[in-house]
Amino acid sequence: TNAQVQFAALSDATKVDQSFVVAITTAAERSLIGNTAALAASTVIGAGNKDLSLKINNKLYNISLAAGTYTREALASHLAASINAVADPGSKVVTSLNGTGLELRSALYGTSQSIEVLGGSANADLFLASGTDSGVDVAGSITIGGVTTAATGAGQQLSGADSTNAKGLRLTITATAPLTDALVTVRKGLAQRTTEKLHSLTDTLAQILPSLSRSKRRK
Repeated sequence: TNAQVQFAALSDATKVDQSFVVAITTAAERSLIGNTAALAASTVIGAGNKDLSLKINNKLYNISLAAGTYTREALASHLAASINAVADPGSKVVTSLNGTGLELRSALYGTSQSIEVLGGSANADLFLASGTDSGVDVAGSITIGGVTTAATGAGQQLSGADSTNAKGLRLTITATAPLTDALVTVRKGLAQRTTEKLHSLTDTLAQILPSLSRSKRRK
């Protein structure tokens, strides 16, 4: 099994009893705001350069950085902590340094994630780029028994289509580039197999009981 394609879930509707193949045409991405210049080796934050306004997933946040002197790494970490202290659970961010420049990303992947830096006095020293960026959903297909069907992507989750044998199947795709012929082996656990047998038994009884009832009435 390819380490970049991880089994997440399946249901009793999933008709998979053998290895199958996954192809990824588009890898999931997080929203990303880059920079227009490098951070200074040491940045002093005070009353005149502490505020930043931004939208995350279309919600406005006004952030105030704490006064102090920061290295590049410390400033990046403090910015993320300041945003995440007020952001909604699905709107958390991560920061990193690309060389000496600051980058701001959504913690989650997919088109549901967006970041827009609006401005503020702090950005005179953060140098975050203006504009909006949105994430990208994973896209790909699943081949079971020689039949290939498109799958539905949401963030890093790739799900089988309802009208296929892959219905109820969900995979977590951590690949950062397209993949071809990624082999996945599914082994249903005891609980899953027991549930399927119970459903099968219930369906069988549902078919038998009406016949028994009609037979009794004839007698």
